[in-house]
Amino acid sequence: MGRMNRRTPFSAIGCLVSVFVLLITGCARKCLDTELMRIAALDKRIFMKNGGWCWFQDERAIIHKGKLIIGSLAGSGGGDVKLAVFDLSLGLDLGAVILEEKLEQDDHNVPALYARPDDSILAMYARHGKTLDTRHFYRISEPGNPLKWGPVKIFDHGPKNWLTYMNLYYLPSDKTLYCFYRDGASFQPYYMISENHGETWQAGGHFITHGLEGRHRPYARYTSNGKDRIFFSFTQAHPAAYKPGCSIYFAAFGQGSFTKQMEAISRI
Repeated sequence: MGRMNRRTPFSAIGCLVSVFVLLITGCARKCLDTELMRIAALDKRIFMKNGGWCWFQDERAIIHKGKLIIGSLAGSGGGDVKLAVFDLSLGLDLGAVILEEKLEQDDHNVPALYARPDDSILAMYARHGKTLDTRHFYRISEPGNPLKWGPVKIFDHGPKNWLTYMNLYYLPSDKTLYCFYRDGASFQPYYMISENHGETWQAGGHFITHGLEGRHRPYARYTSNGKDRIFFSFTQAHPAAYKPGCSIYFAAFGQGSFTKQMEAISRI
């Protein structure tokens, strides 16, 4: 279809088309409002009271063996690390468990979850950097029972290496479980690795730097194809702190290395 000439005269047909579009738009809006009202009237299920999330941890909820398992952090009462379990096939709330009482009232501390090959669940969390705590905390449930948990284990990163934001992803190709997090001293993304599905851990290293003058915080989000790649997008800083405007970059990680090209896909 050719480009419309900017001098095309106004026509009665154009006027009728405009009226028709307005009528259709009005009908669509009415239908949409009706649908929204129907959705709002549906039964809403509360899985956990006094629980919250932050945007930068994953997976915060998983489905494993027909059960929905949800991690959270209590917004009042001292900041309990909590976990709720719901049986999807039975439509039954199986209850909730506190993984750690009064950790810290901060939604940065929400646990990341990982289903291990023996049907146990790994939950990993940390205090936010404002406490200057240099430790990862983690617990492993009994196989097949996400309401029964083993003792708290600790990985200490050493002086001045406080941290936040847990992200757990396993790559079968590497036979490695990765935990991506933000280092509190540098404000930049780091990772650690486990070769036994979270029983023990070792430091991985620093893998994103912002390349800017001054102190800035890249914000990263992660996902995986569940085989041989972990994909992540990130900014080079906090958008409110970097006045020229942050870009959003995308890259992939697998078999111990990154894609060579990190592409800026937009600016915010």
